[in-house]
Amino acid sequence: MQNKKRVVVSTQTINLQQQIFSKDMQIVERVLRQYVKEEAGLFRIDRKGNYLCKKKLQELFRDQERQESLFEDDEDRRLILQLEEWSGRCQEGTIGEFGEFIRSELWRNWPAIPTAVPEDKCAYYSDCFYYRGAAAGGAVQTS
Repeated sequence: MQNKKRVVVSTQTINLQQQIFSKDMQIVERVLRQYVKEEAGLFRIDRKGNYLCKKKLQELFRDQERQESLFEDDEDRRLILQLEEWSGRCQEGTIGEFGEFIRSELWRNWPAIPTAVPEDKCAYYSDCFYYRGAAAGGAVQTS
């Protein structure tokens, strides 16, 4: 804290990341507030593929033919409606925040891949979950 350097904690799994962020780092933050009288300024950034891309979701939402080729049953079809509703109220827009299991074959249709669309060309850029996370973290690059 004295030298104003950032500390990055990187994990292999989302579960471990969530544990560290929601439990362990909260303890660190309380100790820093109590003894050092400073805020830790915690933030979390997931890898790009863990963020929902609103543009891709809307494209799929409007493409009935593609939905029929992707979804195996009614439960899969309801997933797109759930994701649409959830995307309007969630904070981070990550698969971990969604809280329900999504088969990887389905999720890979919606991850944010920022280089796919230049930011000035994407209608959802100002509301992009990935770019909001990156801005909070000072544009830390993740893979």
